[in-house]
Amino acid sequence: GVAQPASAALLPRIVDKTKLLRANSVLSMVNDSTQLGGWALGGLLVVVMDGQAVIALTFVLYILSTCCIVFIVDKTPLEKNIARSKWQELTEGFRIIITIPPYRAIHIVLVAESIANIVWVAAIMYIFVADVLQVSEAWWGYLNATFFIGLIIGGFVCTKFENQLNEKMKEAIIGSSFLVATLLFGFGLNSIAVIALFVSLAYGVFEQIKGILITTFLQTEASDEQLVKIYSAQGVIVSFVFGVSILIAGTVANVLSVQWIYI
Repeated sequence: GVAQPASAALLPRIVDKTKLLRANSVLSMVNDSTQLGGWALGGLLVVVMDGQAVIALTFVLYILSTCCIVFIVDKTPLEKNIARSKWQELTEGFRIIITIPPYRAIHIVLVAESIANIVWVAAIMYIFVADVLQVSEAWWGYLNATFFIGLIIGGFVCTKFENQLNEKMKEAIIGSSFLVATLLFGFGLNSIAVIALFVSLAYGVFEQIKGILITTFLQTEASDEQLVKIYSAQGVIVSFVFGVSILIAGTVANVLSVQWIYI
């Protein structure tokens, strides 16, 4: 919860503004590749080793990653905060988001998406795989794998077409958002497992492109000091809305078909 907004705000402090799209793309590909391989490797380690050994190994990996942070050099000078109340400091990120139109527009998109993203929660996906696709639980893993492969491909696309996407960023965000919505709608209506794999792959590609572009837009437009506050407020808003939405979705899934949640 602390590391995510901090790392998102750190990137534009150590990377040139003109290289942000490429940096975000590479970082996303590394993260997604690690997650894709990590799930498989983690499952294998649990089978081979006992649970305590896996937890100990995880602890060692966290220590190593923490030591690596020492080598990150942030030369951006810190601005001294003007004396203000604690309440003003806590709410500053929310005020920046609400009062500046481009940030407000982006966060309306993010809030709407955090509601929509409940369809990928394990409880909803499990019901969809069993009741709609009518295949074994293994297909839940296949769908996750194709989604992550799509994310990695999306990162490559952003790296390959960096200049074009930088020039047409607004149009690319709108276009990729429309495609993500269309693919999700198609995923929910579909009941053929093989087709679901291809839709999941395509969804991952355009979801990644959209996410990288939105992140790059915020990092380019906002100042270094604003970014930390924006990402902190963003985390609070998105997490709260996502949590409430999961509760509502659980109720809907009990009353109606799970396909209605996707629609």
